[in-house]
Amino acid sequence: MNVERPEQVNEPIPQFDAIVGNFPYVSGDQIERSNAGYLDFIRQRLVAGWFEDYPQLFCYDHKKDQESFEKAIAAGKHAACDRKTVQLVTSTYADLYVYLFFHAARFLKVGGRMGIVTSNAWLDVNYGYALQRFFCDRFKIVAILESRCEPWFTEASVNTVLTIIERCDGPKERDDHLVKFVKVKKHLADLAPGNPQIEAKARWRRLEQHAERIENSGKPYGKTHPLGVVTVEDDDFRIRICRQGELRADLEREGKATKWGKFLRAPETYFDLTSKGAFCLLTDIALPRRGGVTRINEFFYVTDEVVDRFGIEKEYLQPLIKSPKDSRSIQIDPKELETKVFICRKSKKELRHLNHTGTLGYIEWGEKQTYKRGDFKGMAWPEGTWLKKRTPGWWALPESETHLSQVYFAEAYHDSHVQRFSPEALVSDCVLCYLEPAKQLDIELVVATLNASVTALSVELAARVTLGEGVLRLKVEDARDYLLVPDVRKATSAQKQAICEAFDELRERDIGSVFEEVKQKDRQVLDAAVLRAIGLDPKKYLQPIYEGLCELVRERIELGQMRGKARKTKARKTGAEKQILQEVLLEELHNGPRHFPEDFFSDTAKAESKTDIELPGKELILDTGGFIPALYAKDKSWNRAVKSSAEGKFLLYAQQAGHKIAQVPVKPVEISRTVANYEGYLRDLRKHLYEAFYNRTLDARVAATLTQSIFDKFHLPKVES
Repeated sequence: MNVERPEQVNEPIPQFDAIVGNFPYVSGDQIERSNAGYLDFIRQRLVAGWFEDYPQLFCYDHKKDQESFEKAIAAGKHAACDRKTVQLVTSTYADLYVYLFFHAARFLKVGGRMGIVTSNAWLDVNYGYALQRFFCDRFKIVAILESRCEPWFTEASVNTVLTIIERCDGPKERDDHLVKFVKVKKHLADLAPGNPQIEAKARWRRLEQHAERIENSGKPYGKTHPLGVVTVEDDDFRIRICRQGELRADLEREGKATKWGKFLRAPETYFDLTSKGAFCLLTDIALPRRGGVTRINEFFYVTDEVVDRFGIEKEYLQPLIKSPKDSRSIQIDPKELETKVFICRKSKKELRHLNHTGTLGYIEWGEKQTYKRGDFKGMAWPEGTWLKKRTPGWWALPESETHLSQVYFAEAYHDSHVQRFSPEALVSDCVLCYLEPAKQLDIELVVATLNASVTALSVELAARVTLGEGVLRLKVEDARDYLLVPDVRKATSAQKQAICEAFDELRERDIGSVFEEVKQKDRQVLDAAVLRAIGLDPKKYLQPIYEGLCELVRERIELGQMRGKARKTKARKTGAEKQILQEVLLEELHNGPRHFPEDFFSDTAKAESKTDIELPGKELILDTGGFIPALYAKDKSWNRAVKSSAEGKFLLYAQQAGHKIAQVPVKPVEISRTVANYEGYLRDLRKHLYEAFYNRTLDARVAATLTQSIFDKFHLPKVES
């Protein structure tokens, strides 16, 4: 037993038959910010847990080391490889729950199951590749479920899925297994009605019946090879059935994440379209690239008023499409753009020589400005990390950020799909991709194809529906690596001409929501022309495309609206966090926290005599770094040598609890025991408070903040984990 912490017993974690959880949602960019060094701690834990059994989870930075590692794996000798420098194959963009899947799975028995609720991001993003491979290589993926009719957690700003996997060591058994991707079509309250307290057994039986129905749905297809995608649907669920071995083969062939989200969201017609029509990746006909990033839009994006005020010379200005909102039509009128981008790559000396005093004055004005927000707040613009490296000066936007293009692809979508085109080349902001169409293709043919409804359907499935507000986001890498578009390269001249003529009819009008567009005659003519050009009959496919597209857009927008409505309703009551704080206080600390030290004395300590030690009213600091621990006031007006760190903590905790005189047990072991009892209580209290807050908010940051606010309210010390 540890004398400092007598309540602690080291007990190895066993393997379990089942693991159920709701992993905390902490985005990849927040892991290190909230806990510096935590990613390396995760790496060490996963190396300890999986290095020998699943070396595919790891890699080395240097090519030679990686080649040696791969040879060692093939020879079964990788256990002897260096574990200190090995890295995880997962991207640093991966959210925390990805690592927790790997870690928790280590404690699952063969045949045991794990059911975890997480963000749905891993189904469709690049960092999901390692997790998809891991599931296929070590588990049977029983089912992945997502609701499209209600958000399961209204306070969370992410869309969630339930993933159920079963530990399986048999490769053939895994490959033969049928994976079920389940779209839940009814509210959970309708699928399992009744009072959970009074009708618990009946509700549980109903849930068991649903589970049996989902698991048994693939039985008729057990011997069908290859299976492809099979759909079984009723009023409650739409179940897409895939053979796990085929999913694994797709991953190995692509060498990257494959979009599993389509099995949950895609309308049935999508699979028919892509198997029978001519489609290609967007990058095959037009390479997507990220628009420009200036680092200080306030300086580089200028209006006519700013241009006139400083007299900036026109040769340093280029038309800019800053936002999709700059044009409601497909075709942009450059004359209507209100913003220009300032592009000057001349030195101040050159500007003086040219007598370009307006531009020079604007640069000198910028040098006096400071950042108003962010990490650089208060710093002068020229001192920003990215700007001070530019040549000939901070004001010189690099060519990589000012590419000219005529075709622009939107990154974010609400209820409309518009890909824009300009008769003149423009610079685009980073909220838009700009496209470089293949040289042999007519630009207007490319734009017309990208504005077809079948392309909008593909965008809905290639983009990420991870934003809880219902916004669809298509990152440049998703557009490049995954977006399928109609392949019109082999269309006849007549078919291409028909597309361009149809496009001419709608290119300059305002584009409405998809719900409005599918009713427009000119839209229907364009969509039909594109379908014919890729070998599909509009009479068969046009209406299903419209129905599927409208359903996808409606579902994601309504889910976002439900979350927004729930939040507003909660905010109107008194403020969600304040209300939750009061609820948890009432539930966990109805009578306040326990008192130190009296509530933590052992029976022996209570009975024995104690030494009274007067405490100052000043803030105390405990220094345990020296040979002898010391306790002193922060202003150095009081100090005391203590016999042990436990005695120092006892006095410190007593003062923080409001005592002016500390009654200290005579026996050192009772001092240690009292401190250990108190610290154990504080750890448990922090854990219970955090869990209570997290269960109500599904936000790790809010839960941690509210937990600390209670500790601050009662002046409770923070102890080491």
